[in-house]
Amino acid sequence: MKKDARIQAIDGDGEFVHIEMTDHEGEKTVGVYQLLGWTKPSQKIKQQAELQIYAPIKNPHPVQ
Repeated sequence: MKKDARIQAIDGDGEFVHIEMTDHEGEKTVGVYQLLGWTKPSQKIKQQAELQIYAPIKNPHPVQ
């Protein structure tokens, strides 16, 4: 079963994607998907995550 899929828009710095698909009978399906995780993160996201893991932001006013 072949389906034609088209990416209509990518929003929020790649966080959301709007896809439209048409099946062999001409029925159209529309979906908006949100990125929840990565198989392989972008270099920018990987660097930000590593920085927070290895050098966490220190709270200047710790709870006592």
